[in-house]
Amino acid sequence: SGHFTKGDIKIDFGRNHVLHGSGIVIEAKNDMSFHPVNPKRPEVSAEFYLEKAIANRECSVGIWVQNKTTAKHFDRDFSVQGNTIFVVWDEEDPGTDWLLLAAIYIAMGRVRIGSDDLDEEERFAISDLIEKLKQEVERFGRMTKWIGNVKTNVKLLDEEIAVGTIRIRECLDGANDILNMSDEEYDSPDIEFENSDSKASSEEE
Repeated sequence: SGHFTKGDIKIDFGRNHVLHGSGIVIEAKNDMSFHPVNPKRPEVSAEFYLEKAIANRECSVGIWVQNKTTAKHFDRDFSVQGNTIFVVWDEEDPGTDWLLLAAIYIAMGRVRIGSDDLDEEERFAISDLIEKLKQEVERFGRMTKWIGNVKTNVKLLDEEIAVGTIRIRECLDGANDILNMSDEEYDSPDIEFENSDSKASSEEE
């Protein structure tokens, strides 16, 4: 709708919709040079770019969607700053699609709150909904980060265990050679961890 600008779209609402006459602009980028905020270089500042698009499209609210594969400067997958919303979306992961829907609902709520015909009860209900959506998105972000840490730690543990197993066997073989523990060929036994509780229980019996 309106004057189409490369890289952005405008959501308009039908004649019977409560938001008719208002619009939401969406900027979608697949450019690794963008930062969420970069006052020194506005040409690569998502905030600056989105605010400009909001003005050009005569909207009051805007959504910035950054492709996950090019979001190296974005430290959060979702953030709301007033009437600007920033989303990092993974087109290969359907599990992140709900972030787009949450962003649109929050944007719709922001537009509605700015309406003159809104009573206090509805204003409170919309504000409460927006806050709850933001909280759940933030919870999702924390869980995603924790899962990433667990995966990283599991990988590191696997690597350390593999290296440690080899080096322990090398040490045992070296000890056998240096200390002449036996003239016979030394067979490194498998290393097992003994359950001290079960040992103590058997001794008591």
